[in-house]
Amino acid sequence: MIKTANEMGLGTIVFDANSKSIGSKFCSLFINIDFSNTNKVISELEKLISNGMNIKGISTMGSDVPHILSEISNYFGWIGPSKYTSTLTTNKLMLKNKLLEGGFPVPHFSKVYDYNSVVKFWDSIKCDNLILKPVDQSGSRGVKVIKEKSEIKEAINHARKFTKLDYLLAEEFIPGLQISTESIFSNGICSTPGFADRLYNTTKNFHPLIIENGGWVPSILNENDIKDIKNLIESASKFLGINSGISKGDIVLHSNKGPMIIEIAARLSGGDFSESLVPLSSGVNYVKEAIKICIGKEVDWFSMKPTSNFVLANRYFFIPPGKLSNVKNIELIEKMDEVVKIKISHKIGSNVKPIESHSDRGGVFIVNAESRKLGNEVIRFIYEKVKFKINGRWVTGNPLHYNLV
Repeated sequence: MIKTANEMGLGTIVFDANSKSIGSKFCSLFINIDFSNTNKVISELEKLISNGMNIKGISTMGSDVPHILSEISNYFGWIGPSKYTSTLTTNKLMLKNKLLEGGFPVPHFSKVYDYNSVVKFWDSIKCDNLILKPVDQSGSRGVKVIKEKSEIKEAINHARKFTKLDYLLAEEFIPGLQISTESIFSNGICSTPGFADRLYNTTKNFHPLIIENGGWVPSILNENDIKDIKNLIESASKFLGINSGISKGDIVLHSNKGPMIIEIAARLSGGDFSESLVPLSSGVNYVKEAIKICIGKEVDWFSMKPTSNFVLANRYFFIPPGKLSNVKNIELIEKMDEVVKIKISHKIGSNVKPIESHSDRGGVFIVNAESRKLGNEVIRFIYEKVKFKINGRWVTGNPLHYNLV
């Protein structure tokens, strides 16, 4: 997002509590302040404005903080998510209740407090598997799927580690292809250029955790299914009050019930979705249009039309816990024509902790190919060649091998 803003000729101010934030290398001005401290952020912005700086708006990417954007944008009269929308989209229970009120398809769900309330709900809906999650987290933090009642207490304890609230969300597990969407809204007009098939079938070793291993663009779905999902997410987003801004949707396509909404967020995604996968596949850079919205400029709707349809995939490295002393064959992979990006998250000498959520994944790579079949061949080759030395042993980052070392 910072690089895109720079390419648009805009100045950029970055707030981050991390003094070594990567964003500090690309922005016009870096301020070493925790972004969540809105009073300090507002104070710093007021100083800059009083000194003549023409600040037009605020945005973020990959951070689930629409409530912070709302407070700051409302203070200065900038375009941003309303308090109403940001509250709904950062509390999964409130979100589900609102969507249900609007008649939108969502899994059966309930507010739960303890073992007995979970059992009561599970018995009432009679589904095979149940999801337990904190209502105020993202990135799979605290989320588990349970197949037996004997797993309930541990799942509750796990979810409670990630929230200060006294309740959790229990919801029916919906089998089916999971889809990520991203939509652009400006004055009620909308487009959904972001559409990707998410991948979970290679991370079964992490059960009962629900961990994504990237995805594919373009989708394998037919035009009718894609149209139905886009119409659903756009209608639901408008119902939540998103009229000028971004909507990030998580959808499951059930074989009988059709598309069902899992979550909606009022922000741009992280994980390379909006940054790399969509623009490299379709030629649509909607990050640029998202920036235009937040500074009050007109969206170029013509630019939302795809100009290409290349196959791309992103995958993650899942490094077992222990001390990382070496990584090999990164240079080999970087030279491959099919590889768009490869990045390792951990430094040599660091202690890798067990994977509990998406933020614990050990690195990422993106490949392009003429087909999914060829893409899978490249992905297998990368998983075979890139090795990590953990506690003196060479291992792969393949999620299928995670519990085998």
